[in-house]
Amino acid sequence: MPATAPRAKDATFHVVKLGPQTKLTGNPSNASRVGSPHQAGVIARRLQLLRHETSYLPAVRDSVLLQYAMSREVHVKKGSEIQAPDGPQTDGMIRMPAIVNMSDQLCGTVMIAKPHTASAVHHHGEEDTIVYAAKGHGAIVSGSNGNKRQELAPGDFALIPAYAEHQEINESDEDVVWIITRGGRNPIVQNLAGWSKD
Repeated sequence: MPATAPRAKDATFHVVKLGPQTKLTGNPSNASRVGSPHQAGVIARRLQLLRHETSYLPAVRDSVLLQYAMSREVHVKKGSEIQAPDGPQTDGMIRMPAIVNMSDQLCGTVMIAKPHTASAVHHHGEEDTIVYAAKGHGAIVSGSNGNKRQELAPGDFALIPAYAEHQEINESDEDVVWIITRGGRNPIVQNLAGWSKD
């Protein structure tokens, strides 16, 4: 074993503070990202040692730095892999998970509204929602008792705040396809019996 290999008790380290003040420490409370190329190199060399000295991995398995390094893998979901799941959907809509359970902060789905359909009145709980209209002409109805209607054409974006009651509508003769990004690990859809009273 090389003399520079870390000992098990020394192998757990964390990255704290942002920017040029970033340093290695044993305190995980403010763990964050690497702040400079030099520090990135130091960390990369230590991780390389850890990968070659597998006997030390159990000692650092729970290290915030190791979790950070391992969670930075890029994931790609092919369009052919995106399919509607079994189970409940919002009435009138097909919701297909694309990026779900892969990030603690975001999830992405594809929503297809078939011609001449409308969803149930619903909201997305604590999740803010961003809609990108990819295909077709649809509308979002919202407001007090559904008194506000906004049209979405291809290329348009919409922001639906958390707990905002709304309804998606497709009155056209073609499918409407929206790409949905939400602020949560899993998409929340809470169907309602109708509009809430103010």
